[in-house]
Amino acid sequence: MKRTSSQNTSDRAQKKHNHRPIHITVGAVTPPKAPEKKLKFGTSNYGNYPSYYTTRHLQGDAKIDHRVDLLDSSLFNEKRVLDLGCNSGNITIALAVEYKPSYIKGVDIDQGLIRKANTNLRVTYSLSDPKEERPKKFDLSLQSHYFPKCLSNMYGLVPMTVPPNFERTKFPWTVEFEAIDWTEEVYNPNDAHYDTILALSLTKWIQLHGGDKGIKSFFKKVYDCLNRGGVFVLELQELKYTKAKNLQVDVADFKFLPADYHDFLMNKLGFKSCKDLGVPKGSSSSIFLYTK
Repeated sequence: MKRTSSQNTSDRAQKKHNHRPIHITVGAVTPPKAPEKKLKFGTSNYGNYPSYYTTRHLQGDAKIDHRVDLLDSSLFNEKRVLDLGCNSGNITIALAVEYKPSYIKGVDIDQGLIRKANTNLRVTYSLSDPKEERPKKFDLSLQSHYFPKCLSNMYGLVPMTVPPNFERTKFPWTVEFEAIDWTEEVYNPNDAHYDTILALSLTKWIQLHGGDKGIKSFFKKVYDCLNRGGVFVLELQELKYTKAKNLQVDVADFKFLPADYHDFLMNKLGFKSCKDLGVPKGSSSSIFLYTK
């Protein structure tokens, strides 16, 4: 039986495949790459909502934020400020632009949010008006700037690298972000202290995860980290949660409730005075100022 040309071509291809050299690597076998480990605090179980300032907490008619608008600029201008639970850094950046602190640091437990905060800082700096020290209206969502946001996508961001001896006295170099669980960091009395410490929408999450002991330790550390005469800005949250958050807690297990915070801060820790600023528009939590 006569073979067709297509059969001959198929046979030649098969022979060529069978005679391909086999390469054998001698030595240690490289194991397959392990899947990238998820961040320890990658869910919103700590209040670290990824789109907090664009979906959950909107600016509305506030100058910056209805909570921050209750605060006098003297708490920030030329002061050392610590913003605890800063999320994506929107308020931290807004305070730096509007009130010119000598230094402001934002910390959050979520590494992803801190990466976003550093990007937000660079974008805000890159797209700001170089002739104006502060914008006429600061957009807390960081979606609107003097220059259109597309420019940063087209041409990249303005470099922020400076020499080691550079005096960081102007925005954006007065701003720093760090991903840490601040409640677990050991207090060092030799570290620089702060004039103002902010705890906005934070205390509930600390107590839900750390219990009564955790929130008391947090308050004690805040007190220790303040300069004498410094101010602790506290948003007093209700202690509640939903089972959807997968939190293994029961409110009945807590004996130290938000109603007890004031007595602990004043009589146990020793804050000298307290001022109730009331409930901001659109909120159900009061803002208190505790002065050391």
